[in-house]
Amino acid sequence: MSEQATFGAELRRRRQEAGLSLTTLAERTHYSKGYLSKVETGIATPNPALAALCESELGAVGVLTALLPRSSPCRASRSTLRPYELPAAAAVFAGRTAEVRAVRNALEVAGGVCVISGMGGIGKTELAVRCAHRLAPGFVDGCLFLDLRGCGVDVPIAGSTVMHSRILRALDVPLERIPDDPDDRAAVYRSCLRGRSLLLVLDNVVSAEQVRPLLPAESKCRVLITSRSRLTSLDDARHVFLDGLNEPEAAELFVSLVRMSPGEIVARVVHHCAGLPLAIRIAAARLRAHPAWDIRELDRRLDAEVSRLSELDDGERSLQATFQLSMRQLSSEDVSLFGLLALHPGKDFDVYSASALLARPFREVDRLLDRLHDVYLLTQPSAGRYSFHDLLRLFAAESVLAAMTDRQRRIAFRRLIDFAVRSAAQADRLLFPHRFRCEIEFGESVPEIVRLDDADAAFAWFRCEWRGLVELCRVARERGEHERCWQLAYLLCRFFFMQNCGIRGS
Repeated sequence: MSEQATFGAELRRRRQEAGLSLTTLAERTHYSKGYLSKVETGIATPNPALAALCESELGAVGVLTALLPRSSPCRASRSTLRPYELPAAAAVFAGRTAEVRAVRNALEVAGGVCVISGMGGIGKTELAVRCAHRLAPGFVDGCLFLDLRGCGVDVPIAGSTVMHSRILRALDVPLERIPDDPDDRAAVYRSCLRGRSLLLVLDNVVSAEQVRPLLPAESKCRVLITSRSRLTSLDDARHVFLDGLNEPEAAELFVSLVRMSPGEIVARVVHHCAGLPLAIRIAAARLRAHPAWDIRELDRRLDAEVSRLSELDDGERSLQATFQLSMRQLSSEDVSLFGLLALHPGKDFDVYSASALLARPFREVDRLLDRLHDVYLLTQPSAGRYSFHDLLRLFAAESVLAAMTDRQRRIAFRRLIDFAVRSAAQADRLLFPHRFRCEIEFGESVPEIVRLDDADAAFAWFRCEWRGLVELCRVARERGEHERCWQLAYLLCRFFFMQNCGIRGS
């Protein structure tokens, strides 16, 4: 019996004794079920990392490691080397258990393609690399990592022709056999992958059009993609959308990086970072770089919103620069709307408010909002409503809105408060058609109002919008818009009376 078969037989025997299925062992070790099956049958070669993980799970420390196949003393020839181009995985990692499982499940399917997408700094590449290291042993022809430079600085986005050549060279195709014609090169690429078992990690993809020519036709190949766009037009791909870390995961990441115990002040620091792994890593690096600081000093610096983004810069990584890269593919209208939305003080907003800010028709603004959502500059907490990640709101205000003139900002806010007052007045008339109300004058260029058909719709609108309207009252007072401030407050009063009296439910 070969050494590989001996290792596999012992692994199977101990797994069965422990009452574990292959699926369960795969979940616990983060290796694919297919790869573990091949190891047990002696087809695939086990590695020390797998042996250590299985020993830990099966309570057999040292047993499997001793059975690992011995490496040949002779150096492998170029033709027998398989490419393994993954960068090192981050030593400190927290959370993402469900996402790791989703990626593994997506890539266990024949010809599987998985897209990991999310906002800048959310940890897409970190997750992809971690998953790829776990899955790579199951691909007998190796693993390739390619940066398609969708978020690069001062470098062109990598086209499929360049990447075809890059992959073919990594697979030992002689340079003279790589055609200059793009179509011929793509044909050689497809032919070269036929019959191979290869994992492709395509990082920083900017669009589906950029990556589609790189998807192999060979079912034994798998593709793992990262992008700041959702790439939903890749119909056959499985999509993993990344959100920020929750508070316990964020605290775990921070304390692991700075080697300290969790506590209330750690919770405050990671709250300032809003669950963004890059922000947490930069904050930890800043603390490590200043021995004279304690964590209270870091908390004090991050507490002030006006300086938070500038503090999240460790000299090599900058949150502002990361967010700026997400703006590269936006049109001027996209950018203008992104900045103007920072004028809205509410936690979230609808397309009507956005339309008032930009002074454009609803349908046009709806498409622009969808575009910002597609590139993760906005989130969508519910149908028809949008919001900012906390740090992106700061970025929109400091880097985009601040670049506009005072007059542009003043006019846009005036349109927003006029829209709010006019819409609230319409809702008030539907709720109280026979009551006295003050006359409210509007100019000729007042934005369109939200469409409300009856009293029920009016009450539902107030219930959805009242928090944002209260914040608009506050900001209107601060900006000197006193007339609109009292008018909006007046219109809100009767809604609050109905709400508190339970006339239309709580």
